[in-house]
Amino acid sequence: IPFEEESISDYALRFCSKVNHSNAVLVGVSFGGIIAQEMNLVHNFRKIVIISSVKTRQELPLHLQLAGKTKVYKLMPTSFFAQNIDLLSKYAFGKPIVKRLDLYKQYLSITDKRYLDWAIKQVVSWGQEQSDSNLVHIHGDKDLIFPIENIRDLVLIGTVGICGLYIVCNLLFVYWDFF
Repeated sequence: IPFEEESISDYALRFCSKVNHSNAVLVGVSFGGIIAQEMNLVHNFRKIVIISSVKTRQELPLHLQLAGKTKVYKLMPTSFFAQNIDLLSKYAFGKPIVKRLDLYKQYLSITDKRYLDWAIKQVVSWGQEQSDSNLVHIHGDKDLIFPIENIRDLVLIGTVGICGLYIVCNLLFVYWDFF
């Protein structure tokens, strides 16, 4: 969990101190992909692999870019959302909404309000303009969080959203020497 008012750069610096390998390959999924890229700015890693993430601010969907510019993300009731995701999914209607809530329930492992507020702020205000040439981007064409429309220079896994890409993430370690 980040410290009070900690920048994403300082958070990444703290994470870098935990890496004990000189020639490490970082793999980051979703927001973890952004963190991995920030870590690479501090310590040049052998390779960065991001899955279901974005490489630059321009790859964020328009609604997230606007949320950052207007600061409307501050109005998001993260404490209600994090504590009541089971309740929300019980009363949700419509296949896309139910599917998205199930996704959040399955992969939102940290439900601390302070962390969620911090992470949302970091994503919508992330200033990365250029991607690193040492980066591999794996993305599904059904991703709901970071839709593929704005994503460029990627390894496409067709008809898969973030759930399917978590399986791919486990397979990446088999090909460790490939990088």
